[in-house]
Amino acid sequence: TSQNVLARPYLAIALLLLLLLWAWRLQSTQVKRAAIAVSLLFLLGYVLIASPIMSVVGNRLLAAAISPDTGATADAIVVLGRGPEQNRPRAQVAATLWQAKRALLIFPSGRRDAPIMADLLRQSGVPDRAIAGDACSLTTEQNAEFTTAALWPEGVRKIILVTDVAHMLRSRLVFESFGFEVIEHVTPLAENTSSVEKSFLVVREGLGVLSYGAMGRYAARETPR
Repeated sequence: TSQNVLARPYLAIALLLLLLLWAWRLQSTQVKRAAIAVSLLFLLGYVLIASPIMSVVGNRLLAAAISPDTGATADAIVVLGRGPEQNRPRAQVAATLWQAKRALLIFPSGRRDAPIMADLLRQSGVPDRAIAGDACSLTTEQNAEFTTAALWPEGVRKIILVTDVAHMLRSRLVFESFGFEVIEHVTPLAENTSSVEKSFLVVREGLGVLSYGAMGRYAARETPR
């Protein structure tokens, strides 16, 4: 997939160099210049985004907006999905919070992710009665919307939100827009997450924060049915 290609610097740069070579061999001078300019722009953009500096600086900027976990109890622990590689560390964090009696219910959210995390929670000793979940959501907006639809009628108002540093700001603002009081609890990325993947994740989430703001998704809204 394109995501796998982008996560492999040597392969991605090789393909971009081939694109530049193709542009260089074009016959039309005007088209050739435009193609070379676009190719160089893609190449330089990729090198910048994939650099470790982008990961470190971007992560620090997003982390600066996160409040430390106070250790207070809540009505539920909401765990947001991030893809198959990240399910295990998130489930482990949620199980630890439940075992510490921070909340009685764990609510994984995310299509494909929620069922897997539920199984991982059971393997960690969390009983079925303490696990609910949303296996339909595909976006952060849907995470918040479907979680609200499921938990708000049950009287859940205060949640411990579990996700990674880059994703936390956007997630917290969206959940707060639905009326939740949010305790932020960041979880580490899986150990096998490469530096390039971290860099692209930071860029994606930075753009996500801005785009959600432009769409008005942080404004207070009615509780969905």
